[in-house]
Amino acid sequence: MHVEGLAVEAGARRRGVGRALVRASVEYARATRLRAIGLHVSVANHAAIALYEAEGFDVAGKLRGFYPPAAFGGEADALEMRLRLP
Repeated sequence: MHVEGLAVEAGARRRGVGRALVRASVEYARATRLRAIGLHVSVANHAAIALYEAEGFDVAGKLRGFYPPAAFGGEADALEMRLRLP
């Protein structure tokens, strides 16, 4: 499964909404017997990276120039992150 465009409105951040979305995705993937979940996240998005790591995702690689330069304050690189499911 690939998670695409997971975002939380600025006013709702730090309230567990992002974590609940990630956990719901993982629950769905497990229920449908998928083997892994992948996603991309800007290297500049430290809060999201920390959340994904806390939920068991590992960095699988770095994608240079993945995003348009203006998307994340001039940072175009992304991390590819994966969670392998039992």
